[in-house]
Amino acid sequence: MALSTQQAFDRFLLRVVDVGLAGVIFCVPLLMGGRHAIGQLALTVLVVMAALAWIVRQCLRGDAAWRPAVATPLILAGLGLVVLQTVSLSPELLTWLAPRTADILPLWNVGDGGPAALGGWSFISFTPAETRAGLVLFLDFALLFLVAVQRIRHIEDVERLLRWCALSAVLMASFGIVQLLAGNGKFFWFYEYPLTDASTVAKGSFTNRNHFAQFLALGIGPLIWWLQDAMRRMHAHGGTVTPSTSHRIRREELKTYLLGLALGIVLFAGLLSLSRGGAIAMLLAAAICVAVCYRAASVGVRFIAALAVAGALIGGALAIFGFERVSNRLEDISSGSVERLDRKAGRRNIWTATATAIPDFALLGTGVGSFREVYPMYTDLLADERIEFTHAENSYL
Repeated sequence: MALSTQQAFDRFLLRVVDVGLAGVIFCVPLLMGGRHAIGQLALTVLVVMAALAWIVRQCLRGDAAWRPAVATPLILAGLGLVVLQTVSLSPELLTWLAPRTADILPLWNVGDGGPAALGGWSFISFTPAETRAGLVLFLDFALLFLVAVQRIRHIEDVERLLRWCALSAVLMASFGIVQLLAGNGKFFWFYEYPLTDASTVAKGSFTNRNHFAQFLALGIGPLIWWLQDAMRRMHAHGGTVTPSTSHRIRREELKTYLLGLALGIVLFAGLLSLSRGGAIAMLLAAAICVAVCYRAASVGVRFIAALAVAGALIGGALAIFGFERVSNRLEDISSGSVERLDRKAGRRNIWTATATAIPDFALLGTGVGSFREVYPMYTDLLADERIEFTHAENSYL
């Protein structure tokens, strides 16, 4: 292969890797937040595409090198755990690794083979099919992490990923606002989800408002960094003004205004989700990032002014729409009342049930995806048949 052709093919494979990473950041969240089967399929396809492109590129390069990651042993341990949960084990080994299984599934462990016997249960997981599906997602995330670690070589690579995360949050926030204010209750104006709708609060493409707000919180830090970086670049060109630098300064100044507007849009959409945990997450993200910028001596008057403009934008938007509802939700946080934060003690009950179950399955768990089958054994307080807990979710954490 000629040198120029090889270089062109090398650049093509690198673009394929970047397309895969960008697709995960921009496209997968739009497919019902990645929780829908279509979103999970898209995640798998994009990650495998990026991983294969990187492997082929490394095989063709003479100077290819593997960058070790501190998290690799943790990934391998997690992979081994989930695989062990799904493989068939001997009765003796299962009794040793998961001694509570025989008590919980007595009809699957009847030794005399009588008419009440269902057979022999040989899995650690109580839901092997769900756990195998979880194994696929775990492999997706592991491959995504490892490919990203290998792809990031320079500070420009880090900055590009940060900008992608910021843009993805802005697009999701804009979509959530438009869908709430001009929607018909259906997601994307055509998809009717059986368990919830898009008419009451901002959710974007997520079926859960907490997940929507938490996704936006991930974009707060990159947006604030991008804003202060644009101001730094504008200040760097502000010394000697020439026709070329004047055009560049005006462009950076416009970018600064747009980034301030984008930050306001993301915060406004997060508040319209009425997610208290999401509001806390966004507040913490903003406070930490501003503190880091201050420590780096990159907080100037313009930066503070941009944040003030974003705050004024949020206040004005809330005054036009949703101020009372948002205020009532935030009052739940400021009140300090556990009863207001956790009405009917739903979260406390499910957390208590989880804490009670952990000692019985501390070694290897009960299998990825089995939570809905396990928690009812440890609580009798969740009698509402309309509610099924799939995770011991904690938005505040």
